Amino acid sequence: MSFLGDGLTTMGICGGVCIGFILIIAVSSFIIDYDPSTTIENNTTIELNGVTITVPQTNNYTINENASLWNINDTDKFGFDNNITKENAYQYHDYVNRIDVYVADNNRTAYSDIPDYSDMDVFDGDSGRTHIEKRTVGDKTVFIYVTEGKGLSKRIVDSARIS
Repeated sequence: MSFLGDGLTTMGICGGVCIGFILIIAVSSFIIDYDPSTTIENNTTIELNGVTITVPQTNNYTINENASLWNINDTDKFGFDNNITKENAYQYHDYVNRIDVYVADNNRTAYSDIPDYSDMDVFDGDSGRTHIEKRTVGDKTVFIYVTEGKGLSKRIVDSARIS
């Protein structure tokens, strides 16, 4: 009986190789996402719509006081012909660290009806994974997008406090 002639042995080898690849990918992903730091190095504090947030310090950022934070459920909550979600948020955009922070009043976004969460997604056109954090802080909704910064997005949202 030859080594590759035995179907069970061949299936075992193929299955083992597939499991090996899956383990390598899982471990690599964990290592890439692992960030042991507990603080934001070289940080600065910004204020958006009455919420103080700690972000990495940079000279290449913008703050927009007339941004819009919209949710698919906005029409269910406010109706089709609503202007309540238009220009409802303050936005901080950091071009260097690829960070977007939105702060909106809870009564102007359907995100306020969704429990706090943390997620990761890959959007068309992004060159990496985008980590998303949503938190309610007092009467404000804080929504954060950070591309390739899982630990950073969590530290930023955890720093949010009512001013």
